[in-house]
Amino acid sequence: MAKKKTPKPLDDSNSIAGPNFRMSTESEKSGRGKVVQAIKNLSPKGASFPNHQLVFANERDLARFHQMRVEMTISKFMAAVAMAYAFDTEHPRLVVGGASDQYLTGNSTTVQKNGKTYLRGTQAAHFAIGTLWRGSQSIAREAEAKIKAALEKDGSSARASDLMPASSSLVRLMLAYDAATYSAPAFINQSDGKLEVIKQHFMLGLMPSSVATSPTDLNRELTVLGNRMTEFFLKRKINLDPIEKRLAAIANGSAKGFFQDPNDLAHNLPYQGEEPVYLGVNRDKLSDTNSDLVAGIVSVGSDVRRSSEQFTEIAVATREEIAKYG
Repeated sequence: MAKKKTPKPLDDSNSIAGPNFRMSTESEKSGRGKVVQAIKNLSPKGASFPNHQLVFANERDLARFHQMRVEMTISKFMAAVAMAYAFDTEHPRLVVGGASDQYLTGNSTTVQKNGKTYLRGTQAAHFAIGTLWRGSQSIAREAEAKIKAALEKDGSSARASDLMPASSSLVRLMLAYDAATYSAPAFINQSDGKLEVIKQHFMLGLMPSSVATSPTDLNRELTVLGNRMTEFFLKRKINLDPIEKRLAAIANGSAKGFFQDPNDLAHNLPYQGEEPVYLGVNRDKLSDTNSDLVAGIVSVGSDVRRSSEQFTEIAVATREEIAKYG
């Protein structure tokens, strides 16, 4: 396989985001310190970490945010498969629930008006869907601990990125996938969360049943996984049906919808600040095979082969480093 550029950890300025995307800035006190420090410990000396994050505040950005979320979720699962091969372990299990790490935080509250509950402010929404664990640890944290142990065993004062560059790159990439967030109006994050739980239950069977035994098998396994996950995000059962059921439940009163305070800041009120309006737009775009939202998902699938080759390369190099220092 021809040598290719090693995958780099993500940052807040993902390349899909255009120059018109709104940014917000938060301090180190926001709770991101632990995961940022973990990534710094695995990064080359002098690496910088911006304290801004993307903000979903404009309806025209829906398709691009959706594309970023699909892309990062697929990449996260592919990275997990690569890590299983690299560290010679079983595939991790997907835990349906909260995320293990979070890059930044939001600032939201609830207010009562005329007997109704409204949300106000923003929340940190994770790009990638699903948390991958082995035992009581996320696989990123488990691998981080293995690299620390290898450094202690070696007894040198070298940085992890100098002694084990491939391993450090793969693990900090996974840490970034786990923690990467964007800022969204509170009602949107809560609405998406309801649908993500449903998606995660369906995602339980996506991981391969066995770990690859060679680079060739790994590359094939990654390609199959990437293609399956692209199809997953286009299936009606996974995407449209839950939206329609949620809309029906809100309409008949069997479920309470999420609504933003009408007096909140204007940029926190896309889709009129109403979950049914937001879900209706998503439903219409997912139903239209020619929509920008569907086109974004399809475009992620076109990059699967290249990503598979990159993850295979870095997994092979990591496996060699672990054999030497682990």
